[in-house]
Amino acid sequence: MSCEGLPINLLEALASCLYVDADGGETWVIITGVAEVLWKDSTTATKGRVALAADTDGRAIDVAVPSANPVVAEHFKEIGHVLEDNAGGVNQLVKCILHFN
Repeated sequence: MSCEGLPINLLEALASCLYVDADGGETWVIITGVAEVLWKDSTTATKGRVALAADTDGRAIDVAVPSANPVVAEHFKEIGHVLEDNAGGVNQLVKCILHFN
């Protein structure tokens, strides 16, 4: 199994790849629980917000928790909730609790 090139800017993402062997061997896929998620470069993360599949394959972003019904497109891109603040940068990992809608 490989997560290479797996687009997550999709409705209804199913998992997050935690580890992919460079030779295409062992792969760890997280479907629920606490994990560090690769964040979209130069994008901050804020504790308590909703984590979404980003418009950059293999990356995540966050949005404020909606006060009413969320936009359908955002709801089905939701992958969990952010557990820590991160100032952004390149190849930043952000701890999230994953649950996938």
